[in-house]
Amino acid sequence: MIWRCVAVAALGCAMAAHAQTYPSKPIRLLIAASPGGGTDGIGRVMAQALSAAFKQPVVAENKGGASGMIASDVLVKSPPDGYTIMITQNAHVRMGYNWRMSEPHAIIGLKHLERLPAMIADRQKIAAIYDEGLKGFRNLSRVEVPAGGACNYYKYIAVLKEKRDRKELKALLQKRYGVSLAGEVYEEPLHKQPVFEKYRPGPLLVAEDYCARHICLPVFSGMEEWDAHQVLDALRDVIG
Repeated sequence: MIWRCVAVAALGCAMAAHAQTYPSKPIRLLIAASPGGGTDGIGRVMAQALSAAFKQPVVAENKGGASGMIASDVLVKSPPDGYTIMITQNAHVRMGYNWRMSEPHAIIGLKHLERLPAMIADRQKIAAIYDEGLKGFRNLSRVEVPAGGACNYYKYIAVLKEKRDRKELKALLQKRYGVSLAGEVYEEPLHKQPVFEKYRPGPLLVAEDYCARHICLPVFSGMEEWDAHQVLDALRDVIG
């Protein structure tokens, strides 16, 4: 599962602004989830690691509900000084983040660029297995790449025929088959993200329905063909 962390941007801005003194007081870490779930677990591990790194308390605080909107509202109303940060799944809460890479990230990125054609080819190979396997499904369909187009398969998207609880589906696949679905492209469509709320003219029913029914099959570095077939077998048993 892929997790998006607003804390990264908030900390980056704060550290750039006052690298010699930050942090000089405790940090509040908002966890946009209820206690006990995956996001909560990751958030608390993150709080411990940051506390050790910064030599300052990082206090984890659960603000679950409304698909992260409750925590997002608290964050946007807090001073943008890096002392209130948040971990969440896909949610855009504030305009103007600075996503410049650090030098270590840039070095890693340059090395990845050397392997990019091979990495994309590996993903396309797994995607081809999914494409063929999903042809026999009744309740799950693939998203076809338009004629003349190409895809690097950052995400492999499939669409459920009928809406179902994705959290329950993920838990079942993980517990019974050891299969972990990737995170959705967006758990909530963009027009329902906090930062775009004032631009929303009203419900966009097609987008909301499509977003609610999509899942993302795992595609990762080092994935083998048998891994893809295991995913398909599990989905065939559970979804059909």
